[in-house]
Amino acid sequence: MTNLLQELSEQLSGQTVEKISQKLGARPEQTQSAISAALPFILSALAKNTNSQQGAESLHKALNKDHDGSVLNNLESFISSSGSSEGAGILRHILGQKRGTVEQFVSKGSGLQQDSTAKMLEMLAPVVMGVLGKEQRKSNLDVSALSTLLSSTRQQVDNQTPKDMGLINQILDSDGDGDIKDDLARMGMKFLGGLFSGKR
Repeated sequence: MTNLLQELSEQLSGQTVEKISQKLGARPEQTQSAISAALPFILSALAKNTNSQQGAESLHKALNKDHDGSVLNNLESFISSSGSSEGAGILRHILGQKRGTVEQFVSKGSGLQQDSTAKMLEMLAPVVMGVLGKEQRKSNLDVSALSTLLSSTRQQVDNQTPKDMGLINQILDSDGDGDIKDDLARMGMKFLGGLFSGKR
């Protein structure tokens, strides 16, 4: 079974990061830092959503219907032409009202402007779903196996960076309508920044 963290880190590197940076008008290192912080939130929120049978079935159906992994065949082209509607719809289902808080956290920690962070998340969401959809097809995952894959990925993040998961869970479990503290953002980025870069 695919290591989702490794697959995503490989997909979202090099020229892909350069292309995202150009689209956002940001520095590549800033973009990479923001990506490294954002992906654990998306993956953890997906895992949390699949804790319920209804949530797991809904994701499984969405992957079968709309996310076959073809987006990964030419990521640079997708990023260049991507609008906001698809990514925004995915984020609405994954993060709900927590989206603004996640954007604020990633923005404050990485230095990426919050409006650019919002656009970046909308680019990342279809990529994450593409990786999941590709794996679901390749391994013929049923609803239970999909839920297990996401749960094990969340556990992998927890094992690598346990302090991060405390922060991630705190934000995902919050009411989503308050500002986060600057020191909390800095603390989180200290750990999150190395998660996908391998610099821990």
